[in-house]
Amino acid sequence: MGSSLTLQILLYLTSFYFGMFMLCEFGMLIFKGMHLPYPSSGLWIDGVLLVLLGVIECFRILEAQKANLTNMQGRMVVSLALCVPSALAVVYFAAWQNYVLRLELILCIIQLGMIAIQFVLGVVELIGR
Repeated sequence: MGSSLTLQILLYLTSFYFGMFMLCEFGMLIFKGMHLPYPSSGLWIDGVLLVLLGVIECFRILEAQKANLTNMQGRMVVSLALCVPSALAVVYFAAWQNYVLRLELILCIIQLGMIAIQFVLGVVELIGR
C-alpha cells in the first residue's frame, strides 16, 4: 500500500503553520512579560514549555512524514505517541496559562485541530497497512 497523499499534504501544511504558531506564541510571551503583571517563574515555565513543544512537534512532523513515505509502522506509532504531549502542551497554552490572549486561543484551537486530524489519518494509515 502506498503513502497517503492527504496525510502528506496536511503534514506539509502543518510544518509551515507550526512555524508561524511558534513565532506568534513567542511574540505573545514577550508581550505578556512586558505589559502584564506576569510572575517571572511563569515566564520561564512558559518559555521552556514553548521550546519543548517546538522540539516535540518538529520531531513528530518529521517522523510522520518519513513514516508515511516509507510505510514504516514503527515510525508512525512514534509519531502518533508524540501527538499526546504535543496536544497537552497546546492545551496548556490555550487554557492553563496565567493569561490567555484571544489570538492565542484561536491559534491553539487551529493547532489542536491539525494534530487531531493528523492523528486520525495516521491511525487510518496504520490500520490500512
